Amino acid sequence: MYRQQSLITLDQFYEWKPFSKLEALLSFIDYTLLDEYFKPDSHRRGPKGYSKKQLFNTLISMQIEQFSDIKSLVTRLKSDLVFQRSLGYDYFENTPSEATLNRFIKTLAESDILEKTF
Repeated sequence: MYRQQSLITLDQFYEWKPFSKLEALLSFIDYTLLDEYFKPDSHRRGPKGYSKKQLFNTLISMQIEQFSDIKSLVTRLKSDLVFQRSLGYDYFENTPSEATLNRFIKTLAESDILEKTF
C-alpha cells in the first residue's frame, strides 16, 4: 500500500489561512494585567500546568463561539486542531480538562482581574 505525501504541512496551512473571527478578537486583548496577576513559579518542580493566557483565551472563545457548556468546549478543543492552534496550544498537545477550566473560572471569580482588564 502506498502512502500519499502531503503537499503542505499543517503549520504552513495555518500561516497561509486568513484570520478567523476568534483570532481577530483575541489579537486585541491586552494580557499585561493577567501576566502580572498570575506570575509563573519558576522554582516549582513537576508539571507547570497550562499558561494562564491559554486558559483565558479558551474561556473567551467559549463566549465567542457560543458554546453552551464547558464540556462541548473541551470536546471541540480536543477534536479540532485548527481551533486548538488558534487558542495557542501546539498540535497534539494535551488540552485542559473541564476540571482545569472550572478551577480557573473559580480563581478568576475570586479576583478582580477581569474588572481591571475590561
